Amino acid sequence: MKLVCPPESITHLHLLSVLVTEISRKNLIDCRVRILDAGCGNGHFSSFLHLNLTALFPKVEFEIHGYDVADHGVQAKDYFSKTLAWCEQHCPDVRWEERLKLITHDQSWPFESSFFDFVLSNQVLEHVWDHQHFFSEHSRVLKKSGCGAHLFPLKHYVYEGHLLIPFVHRISDWHLLKTYIKFMSKIGMGKYQTGQGSIDEFSERHADYMTFYTNYITYSEVMSVVKQAQLRPSLKYTADFYLHKLRQVLKRKVLIDLGRRKRSGLFYSLSNHSLKYVSSITLFVEKENTYNRV
Repeated sequence: MKLVCPPESITHLHLLSVLVTEISRKNLIDCRVRILDAGCGNGHFSSFLHLNLTALFPKVEFEIHGYDVADHGVQAKDYFSKTLAWCEQHCPDVRWEERLKLITHDQSWPFESSFFDFVLSNQVLEHVWDHQHFFSEHSRVLKKSGCGAHLFPLKHYVYEGHLLIPFVHRISDWHLLKTYIKFMSKIGMGKYQTGQGSIDEFSERHADYMTFYTNYITYSEVMSVVKQAQLRPSLKYTADFYLHKLRQVLKRKVLIDLGRRKRSGLFYSLSNHSLKYVSSITLFVEKENTYNRV
């Protein structure tokens, strides 16, 4: 399998590979497949999915939809118009103004129940304010036997990816947080550079960012909220994300279909769990329940 549109990041490649593997496993040929990009941001991932999936599976009719929130505070006020412009430029055959939606964080997702075959998100869940609401809506819009794949870091990881300072995301006390950012910046760790204002101003601004715009949760917390939404949770594809990273470092061929790799056994499961301390995990969820009381 060959990509017609190269990935901007290893995260895009990984989520596409999960999707390709699940489409092949489910044998979704000669049908319509609806995919939701939850927290679609600048639209680059949505257009990447559309261009590659339509080329990889020419007999499948793909509908890529997306939504983002208008009141989170991180994005610029006019960012969504740029999102639409990007998608329309790169995929002019799709009516993106009908596919992409802008909502507030506490609204229901603007899609019918049991509408999607897959729900994906890329580096979104560490910014979600209400995870219970997210997964409740996720379960509602997902078809029976549908799946979701969500790439994001848990609270367990050491080296926080936004400020590039270890353990900064684990500090709840705002004053302590600001002091810690200031200290680490002074010794040359993190993102602070000369010309960004004073270290004190930088530390205050980014303490506010960590306090108001990130919401890291633990493994047990995410597993609990997913099960409450009546979805099966697992870290099934987590190790594959690091396989993609390793292949990139070694300049190996892009790997798209992961279907031939075995994902069972105690060692593999323990590997998935240990990787939550390193960087992002892949939360894989399924809307399925085979238990019948006899």
